[in-house]
Amino acid sequence: MLFVYDNNLYHILLEASLAAVISDNERELVHQLLEDVTTIAGVADFPKPSPAAIRATLAPALRRWIVEGRFFAAQKLIVPSKIEFVVSINENAVRLCEVGYNERWMAVVMFGRIGLGVGQTAQEFIGKPPPILEGEFRECPHPANAFFEQKMFFWKGRFFTRKDLIKVHANKLGGVHLDFKRDANETYINEIRNYFGLDRGRVPLQMLVGDEIAALRADPNRRPHIYDAADLVTLDTARIFASGVEASAPAFKALLQ
Repeated sequence: MLFVYDNNLYHILLEASLAAVISDNERELVHQLLEDVTTIAGVADFPKPSPAAIRATLAPALRRWIVEGRFFAAQKLIVPSKIEFVVSINENAVRLCEVGYNERWMAVVMFGRIGLGVGQTAQEFIGKPPPILEGEFRECPHPANAFFEQKMFFWKGRFFTRKDLIKVHANKLGGVHLDFKRDANETYINEIRNYFGLDRGRVPLQMLVGDEIAALRADPNRRPHIYDAADLVTLDTARIFASGVEASAPAFKALLQ
């Protein structure tokens, strides 16, 4: 029987043991995660990628980990280590939607150093004070499931999460599964994407709303600079996802020793 009294040696032996017991499939999963995160971080870094790069690279990569559930399979390999994602939230903004004050709403996302968000007050509340003070946004760490299921849109009485958006963006808007059956999520997100946008081709950046987003996307000269709501949330999700996984990269790399 071997007794180990040196704490550093204990952790070295533990890491070696973990590396020895993971299967070839698990090892490949870790390699894929680290490779994807390197790609995501590079594409999502400022200056921001084009909308085409978001659809072609970021959305499919995020789908693998967020929608298909591969992230949770990878995270189990480094338990008790736990990956957390630093998310900017305003819980009162969600509550204002729940009580009917906001008819439409998009959570704040980051575009470089600029925070972008929008809300539309319901007709019956126009000119009246909100029933709840909106409060301040704060950054705090969240576990993966809370991050993936974070409410990002309120549209036609329903909330839509980051996961909802990534699924439709990668499958439909990115052109991977152009023929899959339409459902309510897809229909609504196609409407939501034209609710709010951004023109990076203008100085300063110009906010876009409604039909002007689709009109500018139809112009081949302007299209590379036009971001719709789906692009903005996907980009924000990619940035947060890459940062969270990179912070825990040493634990994953220890499995590969």
